[in-house]
Amino acid sequence: MTSRYISLALAFLPIVACSAAQPPQVVADSGEVVMTAPEPAVAPAPAAQDESLIAQSHTPWLSSGFYFLHLILNSDSSAFHTSYVYVDSPRPYQINVHKTSLIDPFGSLVQCGGLGCAIERGELTASLQFRSTGSNGFVVESATGTAAFLQGAQCTTQMRHDWVLACSSPAGPMGGFPSTIEFVPGT
Repeated sequence: MTSRYISLALAFLPIVACSAAQPPQVVADSGEVVMTAPEPAVAPAPAAQDESLIAQSHTPWLSSGFYFLHLILNSDSSAFHTSYVYVDSPRPYQINVHKTSLIDPFGSLVQCGGLGCAIERGELTASLQFRSTGSNGFVVESATGTAAFLQGAQCTTQMRHDWVLACSSPAGPMGGFPSTIEFVPGT
């Protein structure tokens, strides 16, 4: 379509007059208002959200599930002990650690497809409460149960295939040697 035909087509459209004070109106060639457009319904502005909720939705934190728990010696960065735990994270900055037990100790589920399919969640063994220090850093404010040695530990989260939490403590679970505990999500 050429611009000549577009101009002719536009000449036959009704003129819509708008002003900030009035709703839009359809005006005939004679200048007479033929129709007033209905007032658009304006949705109310959304309520201001709590900034802490917004911050929590972007917090790098653990999801609930089965984890490998690695005890690493700080002296040589070697894994001293590995176990399987269930981590329940009811809210950011808090985790509950549960023991796990084998569903079938004879191994019929050995090829079931990942951590968690041959084990089940057991009793609560530890609870940890953290305080954010910014930039994926945390301090353990409260540690109960078998994780009491982590009280005051410095922690970080980092993204691997999911969020991994690593906490360095001046004492290990048996005391005496600096160690790091890593919570690594299972598959």
